[in-house]
Amino acid sequence: MKLVIAPHPLSTWFARSLGHRTAWTLGGFGLLAAIALVPGTAVAEPQRLADTTIVDAWQLPNGLRVVTRDIQRARAVSMTLAFGTGSEQDARGHEGRATLLAHLAFLSAAGEFPERTLAELEAARPLGWRVEVGRRHTRLTEVATIEQFPGVLHQFAQRLGGVTATAASLAAAKKSVVAQLSENYRDRLANALSCQVRDLGAPAGYDVALAYAAGTGVESATLRETQGALRTLYVPANAVLSLAGNLEGSGVDVRRAIESEFGGIASGTRAPELPSQPIVPRIKLVERGGIDRPVGVIGIITPALADTAHPSFYLHSLLVGGHMTQTWGRTDQIPSPFQYSLLDDPELLRLYPPVTPSDLDSSRIREAYNEGILALSRSTITYEEYSQLHESVMWMLGGPMNADLGRRSRTDPGVLAVLSTTAAMRELWGGEAFWTSYRERFLAVKRPEFARWADYFVSPSHQVQVVFVPSYLMPK
Repeated sequence: MKLVIAPHPLSTWFARSLGHRTAWTLGGFGLLAAIALVPGTAVAEPQRLADTTIVDAWQLPNGLRVVTRDIQRARAVSMTLAFGTGSEQDARGHEGRATLLAHLAFLSAAGEFPERTLAELEAARPLGWRVEVGRRHTRLTEVATIEQFPGVLHQFAQRLGGVTATAASLAAAKKSVVAQLSENYRDRLANALSCQVRDLGAPAGYDVALAYAAGTGVESATLRETQGALRTLYVPANAVLSLAGNLEGSGVDVRRAIESEFGGIASGTRAPELPSQPIVPRIKLVERGGIDRPVGVIGIITPALADTAHPSFYLHSLLVGGHMTQTWGRTDQIPSPFQYSLLDDPELLRLYPPVTPSDLDSSRIREAYNEGILALSRSTITYEEYSQLHESVMWMLGGPMNADLGRRSRTDPGVLAVLSTTAAMRELWGGEAFWTSYRERFLAVKRPEFARWADYFVSPSHQVQVVFVPSYLMPK
C-alpha cells in the first residue's frame, strides 16, 4: 500500500492508497477549485450530455446530496462519499486527526460488516479504492464491478449510518496514519515539498508542517473522542454520495435503492464553515539530508475561485503547466514540475523549477521560474491550443467527455473514479448552478491573453517558496 501525493497520469491515478492531502492531475493539467461549503442545487431533470452520459442530482430529506453519471456499457461503478470536513479542522496539537478519522471511517466495523484490514480491502476491490483527506473535505471511494455494486452501495450506507471503532482498530489506525504523515511531510521528497510549502504559507507558519511530520497529534487521540467525532462529522447533512458508471445496466433502480439504503439514516448537522485562512507569501530554506543538490517548490497564491476572472486564470495556469513540463522535464525526485489540485487545494498552484548543485538559496529557483514565464509570454499561443485546453478539462468541470475518454470510461476504472470524485466535489463546492456559470466563463476565454496574467505569475507577493538544501551545503 503506497501513499502518493505527487501528480499521476490518469491511467495510474487510482492507485490504491490511503492518504492525507492527496493531490492529482491529468497529464500535467490540473483539476478544479473549491469554494465555500454550501449545499449545491440539484438538477431539475436528468440531463443527457453530448457524450451520451446521463447526469442526475437530488437530495434526500436527511440532507444527503446525491449526484450520478450513467455511462452505458461501462464495466464498473465508482462510488464516492465526500464529507465537508478536512485537515483545516485539525486543532493545534491535534494535527493529523482528520486523516485518522478517515482511516477509521473506512476500515472500522459498520452494521453487519466487520472491521477490515487494508489487505482485505485490497483483495475485495481489485478495481481500486482510495481515501483522500484535503483541507476542507474527505473522500472515500471504491470502484465495484457491476456484480458488486448493490453490495458495495449497501456497505456505504452502513458506514454512513455509523462505524464502531475499537481500541485495537484505533491503535492500528494510529500506526498507519503516523507512518503516512511521516512519508508525506518528511520522507518522500516531492510529497514533503508539496505539503511543507502549503503549511509555510498558512498563518501559523512552518511549525504546522513539523507537527504533521512528527505525528504526535495523532498518537494522543482517544477512542472516546474519535468515536464522537465520527458520529458528529460523518453524517448525511455533511455528505455527498456520487456514483459514476453503468447504472442502468446494473439492473438496480438507483434512486429507489439509495432512498431505501440511505433515507433512514439520521441527518446530523452540517459541519460549520471555517473562516478562510489567507496564504502569506514566505520563503524558507530547509536543511535536508539524503540529497546532493538543492530542490525547491514555488507556490503561486491563486485568485479566489468566486472571482469572475478565475476561469481565465485557471486556463492560463494550464498553459504554464504544459510549458514548464516541456521546458523543465521530469525527474525521479519530482515526477511532474506542475501541480494544481484545485478540488483539493484551490488556493495554491505548485511549480518545481530545476536547480543546480551550486544554487544555495531561493534566488536561482525564482530566476528559472521567471525565465520560463517570460519565454511563454513571448511565444505564440494559437486558438487551437486554447480549444485543446478547453476539451482536456471540461469533463471534470461537469461537461461531456471527448471521444477517447468516452471509450476509456467503459474499461478504465480510473476514469470512473475521477468522474465520481470530481462530481462529488462540485456538489460540495457550490453545486451545479455555480459550475454551469464557471464553465461558461471558462469556454468564453478563446483569445490568447497570457500577457494579462504574466505579471501575476511572477509577482513575489503571490509566491510561497520552500527550498531543501543538502546538509553539507547549508550555511552555518
